[in-house]
This record gives sequence, C-alpha cells and structure tokens, in this order.
Amino acid sequence: GSDLRRRARLLSALLATDLLITALAVAVPLPPQAFPSPSFEAARLRQSVSALIILTLIYGLSRTRRFQLAAVAAVAAISLIPFAIALTLPWMTEVIAFVVLAVVVSSQLLSVRATLLTALAGLVELLLLLPLAPQINPRLVVGTAAFAVLLSTYLIVAAWLRQSDLAQLETQSVHLRESVDRYRQTLDHMLEGGQIIGFDWRYLYVNEA
Repeated sequence: GSDLRRRARLLSALLATDLLITALAVAVPLPPQAFPSPSFEAARLRQSVSALIILTLIYGLSRTRRFQLAAVAAVAAISLIPFAIALTLPWMTEVIAFVVLAVVVSSQLLSVRATLLTALAGLVELLLLLPLAPQINPRLVVGTAAFAVLLSTYLIVAAWLRQSDLAQLETQSVHLRESVDRYRQTLDHMLEGGQIIGFDWRYLYVNEA
C-alpha cells in the first residue's frame, strides 16, 4: 500500500545518507592530532570501511521486495555499529548517541513491538559499555541511557497511537464500502426507475428499471 511505499522510500533515503557520510569518513583523512596514537587512525578506517560494506549490502537489499528484512537489518546496523566503535575506539565517545537513532528509525519503519525491542537492546548496549569500556565517562553513558529511555517512551507511545489511528481509519473505510454496496444494491433492485445526477447534470447512476 501507500504506507509501505512511503516507508520504503524513507529507508532508501536514510541508507543513502548513511552511505554518503560513511564514504566521506573513509575518503577524508583526519589530522594526526585528532587521534591519541597513529594506530587509532587505522582502527577508525577499518571500522568505517566495515560500516560502508554493511550499509551498501543493506541498501541493495532495500531496493528489492525484501523491505521488512532490509528495515530490520538497517535498524540493527544503526544500533550495533556505534556500539562496536565505542568498544574499539573508546575515545570516540560521541558515537554512543547514535544508538538512540536506531529507536527513531525503528519507530518510522517497523512495528511498535519491534521499536520496543530496539529500545531495550539499545539500553542494554549502553549499560554494557560501563564494564566493557571503562575509559568512557560513566556520566556520559548514564546520561545517554536516560535520554534514550525518555525518547523511546515518547516514540513508542506515538507509534502505538499512529497504528491505532490507522486501524480505526481502515475499519471506517470498510464500513463505508459496505454502506455504499448496500445503497447500490437497494437502487439496483428497485421496481421504480432511479437515477443519480451530478452537479454538472450528467448521469452518475441509472438503475435497470
């Protein structure tokens, strides 16, 4: 339907943007003073190339009929790639905020249940950074986790309300079609002649009588 096409276009646009940003991260070298040691630049480059390959594969998948699988893979990648970067490059602390982005994307592309699972997975990832990456400031991790909980709650409630509204509109549409069918059947079986004329005086309907 139209909603599926909208979500497919949104996913393609998101992945195309991610690919562009990641390609720039691979192509544009950073100054040496931006890294604690030369080995970190090589590690950053490996991470960026790996992310570029993963996002390219997901983008290719999104251009097929496997939208649902591509959407799940995109949300998983957006959540796990920053987590992997934070573990291997702990000085790049700003990447942990991108874990929250996975919840935002899931709320637009997937179901409420999937968004809830994404939020829980992101929270677990952030809490795992405390023992696995002690170099990262714990206050930053806890603050990001608190923000993730607040934002996830809002997005999940909003997604649930949106799905409820869509379900209600679908029910009303079904009732309207049934009402139109009953009205047409009544006119079709009338013994007297029946007709419907539009505002331009053209016949819109004439029964057999």
